[in-house]
Amino acid sequence: MPKVITLDVIFVLILKRFSSSSLRRTKSVARERALAKEFLNAMNIPVVEGEGYEADDILGTLSAQAADNGYEAYLLTGDRDALQLIGDNVTVLLATNKETVVFDRAKFI
Repeated sequence: MPKVITLDVIFVLILKRFSSSSLRRTKSVARERALAKEFLNAMNIPVVEGEGYEADDILGTLSAQAADNGYEAYLLTGDRDALQLIGDNVTVLLATNKETVVFDRAKFI
């Protein structure tokens, strides 16, 4: 039976790149990002970041590592690109405007 991580939650925070003409918006996003990181750190929730990497790259790496080590990985996201990460031990919970849809390997076979 696969192991399930229940106590540790990993958040992946990605700062979207904005054009230099939107300086005010960039400052606002950077400030919100810093507050989010501070909040998560205060709650002892790990934050995983990688400069030059997109969220799906990090999620793909972490979910593959979890699956390779016998864990079940559940990815809650609104990004349909994450569906490519589904595997035997990787399930995507796709958040839509109306509901959260569970996508696992069985749903695609």
